[in-house]
Amino acid sequence: MKELIIHSDDFGMCHSVNKATIRALAASTITSTSIMAPCPGFEEAAAHARSNPRLDIGVHLTLTSEWEHCRWGPITDFRRAPSLVEADHKFPADANRLIARADPGEIELELKAQIDRVFSAGICPTHIDSHQMALYGRQDFFRIYTDLARRYDLPFLFTHSAPQPEYLAADVLPEDIVLDGVFQVRPPVTDCSWQTRYEALIAALPEGTSQLTVHVGDDDPELQALTQGREHWNAAWRQRDLDLISSDRFRACLANAGIRLTGWRELKRPADNRRAIHSGPILASTE
Repeated sequence: MKELIIHSDDFGMCHSVNKATIRALAASTITSTSIMAPCPGFEEAAAHARSNPRLDIGVHLTLTSEWEHCRWGPITDFRRAPSLVEADHKFPADANRLIARADPGEIELELKAQIDRVFSAGICPTHIDSHQMALYGRQDFFRIYTDLARRYDLPFLFTHSAPQPEYLAADVLPEDIVLDGVFQVRPPVTDCSWQTRYEALIAALPEGTSQLTVHVGDDDPELQALTQGREHWNAAWRQRDLDLISSDRFRACLANAGIRLTGWRELKRPADNRRAIHSGPILASTE
């Protein structure tokens, strides 16, 4: 059996991303998302999550702020986490800069604050993952990530199939949920190749449970202003992602490949309950 989580990052980034994410969740175009606790759109995203407690929403642990025209910083007082911020008291734009200078103790303090903020907002998250994969860049960062996941009894995004440092696997325990693949379309990609790139990803899915990570948003003045000057993951990119995964052709591609949609909430269920759920139709929506 091939199962697929269609997951959209960056819920809570801004209003344009929130609108698109909410529509995609309602239509089961995506089966999962994760929320950014330090970002300007967090309260709007959290209000929707509280009103829809059965949605599959994780915590998108955030230690970088990559957009020149929309900057965010730590929930922790920056004076308690000086290694995590730039001169403007915001997170660094580049994950490599974070990896080079961040203090592990300050990272743990901030990540715990982000998870606590999500819980305090009335959300019961289904998992955690890492914005821009920043927590995979050093063994001590990754260990903080996995330790927090276990402390809060939350799965963390991980797959053995991706090229990655060997030390990451050393911190993964037999009882942890490990996906069989994690995929996304990465640059370079042109408008005309968008469909074929996604269809190639679907065709290459391994047996088991994988995640397809997308980035949705409305190509409107707000998101255009926020992402201006950036070629990738900008407003136009996010609109193309949304349009493609919402299309009849994409859903037909999933059905023809025998893909069953799932989500992180379902992965946490006991195996016998999951088997009962999986007896349902292909492309069944998740909770």
